[in-house]
This record gives sequence, C-alpha cells and structure tokens, in this order.
Amino acid sequence: MTKKYINYKILNVVIVFLLFCLVFLNQYNNTKKRKEAVEKYDGTGIAYIKETIYEDSHVYIRFYFYHNGKIIFSKQSERDENQTNILNNYFLVTFDTKNPKNNYIHLNKRVQPDSLSLVNAGFKYKKYYIHDITTNTHVEKYKWQ
Repeated sequence: MTKKYINYKILNVVIVFLLFCLVFLNQYNNTKKRKEAVEKYDGTGIAYIKETIYEDSHVYIRFYFYHNGKIIFSKQSERDENQTNILNNYFLVTFDTKNPKNNYIHLNKRVQPDSLSLVNAGFKYKKYYIHDITTNTHVEKYKWQ
C-alpha cells in the first residue's frame, strides 16, 4: 500500500487564492450594481461638501443638498476619487427623486454656481454677526447655507 501525502502548503495557497478571487469578484459585482443604480437616478442638483470623516480605515465625505425644500444629508466613500481640496466646494449630485437618500455625488464634476443657481437648488443666503473684540462692535457677514 502506498500512502498519499497532501501538501498542505500548496493547499493553503490554493484556498487563499480562491478566497481572494471571490472577494475581488464580489467587489466588482457590487461596483457594477452601484453604477447601474446611479444611472437610473432621475434627479440632479448641487451638493455642498461639508467635511471629511475617517472611520475604520475608510475615508468618507459628508455633504448635503436640497430636494423639494428639504435638506438631505449624506455621506459617500471617497476611495474611488482621490482628489484634494474638495471641502467647501459644490459638486453635481444625482439622486432618486422618490427616495433622495439614494444619491451619488460626482467628485469629477465640480460646479462653480452663481447666486441664482444656488437659490434654485435650495440654498439660502444667511446673514450673521461676528463680535469684533478690538472695536467692540458686531460685524455683519454673509454665507450660503
């Protein structure tokens, strides 16, 4: 009788390779599904990027936009688009008009809006005051919200 020996090193390499392939295919399938869902979104608007969040070794951006007079806050992973200086800027956002929580901000489509397009998108021009310590007066300032 001959004994059959199993080479466990080769078996481990094969198992790790198969697991890697499964993870890669799953990621590819999820990305493909996400792109198909984004193409079906029928609403567009202007989004303002508010902040960057670091959670569990992932980088997310928080942004908001308006739909039917309501503010919609959302976050999106930034791993696809590695851009700098995206904070405090406006970008094109597409969303589902029935459920605006399903949205996608296009970081490659920066918008340079004028005041009329911002008002049409739902943003408001707010007046606020800052106390100036040296002159002991309140200074009037404006910002888009």
